[in-house]
Amino acid sequence: MFITFFSLRLFDRANDQSLVRRQDYLSLYSYVVRTQAGYEVAWNYFTTNYKTIRTNRLSDSQIGTVAGYFARYLKTKQQKADFQQFFIDHTDTGISTTNLNKALETIDKNIVWVNTYRKSVYDWFRTKNSQIL
Repeated sequence: MFITFFSLRLFDRANDQSLVRRQDYLSLYSYVVRTQAGYEVAWNYFTTNYKTIRTNRLSDSQIGTVAGYFARYLKTKQQKADFQQFFIDHTDTGISTTNLNKALETIDKNIVWVNTYRKSVYDWFRTKNSQIL
């Protein structure tokens, strides 16, 4: 709850260019999306405010970079579908086809990795945990 409130406040304040320089705004997304709570806040904020963000804070190529930040943490087919649908429905986000395809490729790689290694990672943790106890 605190992270959600803090992150929302952070994004709202970051729209003030006297507080967060334009060149630092992109980094804000890079750092916030690294946690589950931060990711959700950042995604919701971005999808709700992308017109203002595009107009006042980020160039079209930077929008593509932000899409890549989000894509790094998506690992299910449903998440990919939701991500892709947002950009299909909102062609005015400014993201290029190339950047969107790169983001979708990243998600596809994440899905393959999780499907390939989930069980072995789980088993490894379970084994290590039982050794500690």
